[in-house]
Amino acid sequence: MDTSVNSEEAKKKSCDEMIEAMGQCPEEGKRALLLVLKYGDRFTEETRKCVDIIETIFGDQCLEKCCIVVFTHGENFDANYEETNISFENWFQRQHGDLELLLQRCEYRCLLFRNKTRDTEVIRQQIESLIRMTDNLDESYTQEKFEAARYKHKRLILESKLPELLQNYDLQLNELKEKANCNLVQNQTIEELSSFRREAKEILLKLQSEDEGVYYREGELSLFHQQTLQAKQIVKQIHIQQMYKLKLELTTSINMFKLKIQTSEQSSTLDQLEDEIKQFFARFTDFGLIIDRDTITVDFERDGLISQQEDIQHFEDVKILINELYNVMNEKRNYLRERMTEDELKRKIRFLRRKLNSIPASETNSELAENVLQEATELLNAVQSCGALVNLIEQLKDIEDEAKLKKEQCERNRQNAILDSVFGIVSGAFGLAGSAASLSTHAVAKGLSKIVPGITSISRSTFDLIRRARR
Repeated sequence: MDTSVNSEEAKKKSCDEMIEAMGQCPEEGKRALLLVLKYGDRFTEETRKCVDIIETIFGDQCLEKCCIVVFTHGENFDANYEETNISFENWFQRQHGDLELLLQRCEYRCLLFRNKTRDTEVIRQQIESLIRMTDNLDESYTQEKFEAARYKHKRLILESKLPELLQNYDLQLNELKEKANCNLVQNQTIEELSSFRREAKEILLKLQSEDEGVYYREGELSLFHQQTLQAKQIVKQIHIQQMYKLKLELTTSINMFKLKIQTSEQSSTLDQLEDEIKQFFARFTDFGLIIDRDTITVDFERDGLISQQEDIQHFEDVKILINELYNVMNEKRNYLRERMTEDELKRKIRFLRRKLNSIPASETNSELAENVLQEATELLNAVQSCGALVNLIEQLKDIEDEAKLKKEQCERNRQNAILDSVFGIVSGAFGLAGSAASLSTHAVAKGLSKIVPGITSISRSTFDLIRRARR
């Protein structure tokens, strides 16, 4: 294993070679992992890396349960201790430092191979010792254990390209943070802030995907911990700015709509404004806000802004403004409705006055005055029953009184017209020019009843009028 090459390709090659080696092992019998070290070499950092990689590839407890350490170049050991009584077993039990820790983890399953020997008996004994030690293992290294450890392979490969990845993520996050901070000066729109937030969330999702399936020891922080933390802070920072922007835009626009409503003079204008308000509030569904007359809720499936239900508390005063806005709308509609009714009544009052004024002083037909009186009475009853527009009651009462007077005047005119007609008939019949003066009232009445059969009696006042006319 070439630990000097710290590249993604080298780590992947190591994993692939181990996978191939596992595939060549027979199913029957015991399996052991052989960690081959050269006798006499120092236990260096590279050696420690090699041990770590092996443990990563083959899983936890692979050293403790299934590993045998094989030292090669045993001839060098023989040369060093030829004149002493120190055996190989004595030697490895006296080791210290990292090598001692490794041997302890492998439970001192160690063998010394003289790989340069040509002695077949020595070779046979070495092989038999290795097979015997393998057979004595408490556990065999199985395919199942290898498959269970393969989730660590991703970390091994990931670590080889980690510096480049971290540098790239740091660059993206710093650029995004600079954009977000520029908002304080350049006053970006909500849409621009949303774009920044999407970028930050995309980076956060990529960081999470990088970590997916990567092996971590219990309590160990992610390899991308700092970058993930920074991405979350940027998302939160942009979120706060968006909240402020949304609240400001809602507050400003609601007050603007309220002013437009208050200055509106037509119901059609209010209808148009109400449509504009609905369209304006509908825009905020893109940010996860659902706004209606009484509530502001969150659509988490379409959440472009809100991530927590408690964020709605920031809009409590906006909800009050929205409620006030619709109250102003209703009050204005009622006002215009009442004003429209008042204007209509005023037009009718003017029309009734014109009708009354159009009746001549000599009019004998009281029907027109009767109609005006009837309409005025109906309007007066309607106004009094609803309790509104009391300022018009007096005008209607005046018209009612004038209509009554007009009606009485018309009736008097009619009576006078009848009397004039009667007097003319009587005068013509009895020769009013010469002999009418000698006629008695009784005679006039008697003659009139004969000439006008429909009139059977005439009051004393009528005859008084006739007498005055004769004089």
